[in-house]
Amino acid sequence: MGNLTGFKAADYKEQAFDVLPAGDYDVVIVASELKTTKKGDGHYLELQLQVLSGQYQNRRLFDRLNIDNPNATCQLIGRGVLSAICRAVQVETPNDSAELHNKPLKAVVRVAKDDRDRKSTRLNSSHTDI
Repeated sequence: MGNLTGFKAADYKEQAFDVLPAGDYDVVIVASELKTTKKGDGHYLELQLQVLSGQYQNRRLFDRLNIDNPNATCQLIGRGVLSAICRAVQVETPNDSAELHNKPLKAVVRVAKDDRDRKSTRLNSSHTDI
């Protein structure tokens, strides 16, 4: 918890961001964390990426890659995207996700709806030709 004493929402203009449109973006990974799934039966890598150029420069993109999961398809997809990222940043056998940070790559982004019918962005694949 954080102390918000003195903050008044009415004193500030509401800030909202539209979903990043689908497309190719030059990005870097700026943060990552391996987390346990809600059910406690697997792990995912949470990524925070930053757009490097264009109309959406400095916007953040977030994604979660299933690293180990009871659902083999989910795990295969997550590890496949991680493999593409590793190849794109030329770190093919990372010991820590921090080794993937601050290395430029091109992210292919798609827009999907979550389980509450809200639009969100997802990293579809990565490659190096930036």
